[in-house]
Amino acid sequence: MLIAYLLLVSTLFYEVLICNAKKDCPKRCECLGTYVDCSKTMLNTFPEGLPQWMETLDLSVNKIDGSLAIDTNSYLFLTTLKLTKNSIATFPIFVNRSTVSNLNLAHNKIEKLEALEHLPNLKNLDMNKNKLTFLDDNTFSQSTHLKILNLNNNLISNLSANCLDTLTHLVELKISHNKLNNLPVGLFKKLKNLETLDLGRNHITVIHGLLFKDLVNLKTIILRQNLIEDLQDGSFYGLIHLQALHLEDNNLSKISKGWLYGLTSLIYLNISYNRIDQIISGWEYCEDLAELDLSYNKLQYIEKSNLENLRKLHKLHLNNNRLSFIEEGSFNNTPMIRTLQMDHNYLSWLIEDAKETFIGLRNLKKLSLANNKILFIKKRSLYWLRQSRGIKFTSK
Repeated sequence: MLIAYLLLVSTLFYEVLICNAKKDCPKRCECLGTYVDCSKTMLNTFPEGLPQWMETLDLSVNKIDGSLAIDTNSYLFLTTLKLTKNSIATFPIFVNRSTVSNLNLAHNKIEKLEALEHLPNLKNLDMNKNKLTFLDDNTFSQSTHLKILNLNNNLISNLSANCLDTLTHLVELKISHNKLNNLPVGLFKKLKNLETLDLGRNHITVIHGLLFKDLVNLKTIILRQNLIEDLQDGSFYGLIHLQALHLEDNNLSKISKGWLYGLTSLIYLNISYNRIDQIISGWEYCEDLAELDLSYNKLQYIEKSNLENLRKLHKLHLNNNRLSFIEEGSFNNTPMIRTLQMDHNYLSWLIEDAKETFIGLRNLKKLSLANNKILFIKKRSLYWLRQSRGIKFTSK
């Protein structure tokens, strides 16, 4: 009975606050329900006289600079605070324990993450485009409820092996476009709920074996636009639920079963824009793969063994390589391919006198062979295309 009474009183109090929204709204701001919009108002400090009832406060695109102290004791309902595109130099100090769960500080000038102890409810922190340089063991010691962390576009060059240990509820982690060159083994050991990891656009050169072994719920990992030359054996071991792996725009030279080991749930693999000139059979660990992008590499030939165990493959991108030879029967093990891109290569004879090269592609719907060295096509060469659609040829 007492609990019901307290809930009723609380509800009535809240409704009274909402009713007074119009007269409580600061002159520079606009108020709609529980949303207070003070963005683009030329503010240079945290405004005073804000309504107690607000749940979302938008202070983005202003001129707030230097350090910022926020007393949230009067804002018991505030859950979302947007401070995007200001000139804030230090992480805001929250004087009292805050109810804020979503904090956006993107596009500022913050050099160090600190003073998080008064943000026990923080679930979403956006620090995109700041000037952070490192994360130490104490950075997130009080951020045990954080689920989404965006550290993209900073200057981070070093990560302590234990700096992420307290983020046990983290689901999404973005650290792309930084200056990372080394990922210490054990860095992700506590992130068992992580589903998305973005490490693209860094300076990483090697992925150590077992680096990701504790990320048992990871579904997507992005490693594009690094300097990766070496994927050690077992690099992705433990990623039993990984569905998408982005390795495009690195310096990889081969595909081998050593680093493919353990990717049993992989559906999408992008290794375009590398230096791959050979495929060593190892697809038995990736039998669910549906799309494989090998475009913009240095492949000169495809042999039968190169595509073994890819019976569920639907899309294969081989365009912009140096292909001049495809062994007959190479596609016998890929009967589900619907889209095959091989434009911008050096192919000629396989079309001019093809017999068995494409015979296994029973479900092919789209074939691209533009910009090869095809001079003519014999009638018998097209027998295997009778069920296909969208075929594209360009004579040279």
